[in-house]
Amino acid sequence: MPTLPHSPVFSERRNLSVLAALATFCLLFLLGAKGAVATEEVSITAPMDGKIVRLDVGAGDTVFSGDILAILKSKSGVTVELKAGVAGEVQSIEVVPYEPIARDQVIGVIIPATIIAEQPAALTSRELPSIGQLVKNLFQTTGLYGVIDGQFNKDWTVGIGRVLMICVGLGLLYLGIFKKFEPLLLIPIGYGAILANIPLAGIAEPGGILFYIYEVGILTGIFPLLIFMGVGALTDFGPMIANPKTILLGGAAQIGIFVTLLGALILSDLVPGIGFSLRDAASIGIIGGADGPTAIFLSSQLSPRLLGSIAIAAYSYMALVPIIQPPIMKLLTTPEERKIAMVQLRHVSRLEKMILPLLVLGICAFSAAHRGALDRDVHAGQPGQGVRGD
Repeated sequence: MPTLPHSPVFSERRNLSVLAALATFCLLFLLGAKGAVATEEVSITAPMDGKIVRLDVGAGDTVFSGDILAILKSKSGVTVELKAGVAGEVQSIEVVPYEPIARDQVIGVIIPATIIAEQPAALTSRELPSIGQLVKNLFQTTGLYGVIDGQFNKDWTVGIGRVLMICVGLGLLYLGIFKKFEPLLLIPIGYGAILANIPLAGIAEPGGILFYIYEVGILTGIFPLLIFMGVGALTDFGPMIANPKTILLGGAAQIGIFVTLLGALILSDLVPGIGFSLRDAASIGIIGGADGPTAIFLSSQLSPRLLGSIAIAAYSYMALVPIIQPPIMKLLTTPEERKIAMVQLRHVSRLEKMILPLLVLGICAFSAAHRGALDRDVHAGQPGQGVRGD
């Protein structure tokens, strides 16, 4: 019986066939394992103790990787966005908004899917509800219902807390319009406080105009820079140039930063329920420098959760200087001293006013730390080079 010749070419072809078969088997095994893994359930767990303040999905909803599922607020006030790591369908949601949850507690379950097919929902005819039901549905869309439902079924911050903040906004409008206390500051802040706290309106939530203003202008740092430019353009530095010693008064204001920072940390240690971290205290301390744009910018970078409170506190107390200063001045000065007419010592030329900002710009350009290195150190929390976190 004839036999195949035992040649090197024949052996090489046989080895290649065996390798191809093994590669095919491994590929099929891996695909099967991947398909098996894709059908497993993925649990959404809480990374810390707290409560869900916003739930964006429900059972049966389709989600994609990166979609926001919920927002968790810890007991210390830190908010965390919970995002989907896989695409699929939400099988169940196990929590109710504003109810306490523990760390590692299951919030919901997602069934992963490699392909998601979406089709428009078909409109189905429904029976017209009764007049009573229509009135009830209409009432549930009102702000009054939003306050009542938030107070008794959710959390006081979305109930009576909204009413209090609207009252604060109205108070700021009154001071800005009728008392003329920094109207350029208090009127926009007052309107913003009212709009952001209108129940059920969602103006400050995703999709609302204030949400996009915050995302585009505050988080990017554009608005604080524009405010700096506007305030600088409106400021007359003539008296300071005529009497350079007054610069020391501005430098003395920086003492307030450190006093306020240390005060916030001391309160955190002494008063139960106040848990300011070093980042929170640094953001609060900037208020002591009497500089609103800096307070907004630093808070947006270090402690975004306190941004609203810090902005209102900073601009409100600066606008209330006409009320705060008179009793202090009466306490520290005599009637004769208060009668002294404060006039500019000499005339300051336009050239001097142009040289001042250019000189300050040059000093900052060659002496200040590089912004990129500073940001890296702050976010990395390197000892001795940036602001440490918790």
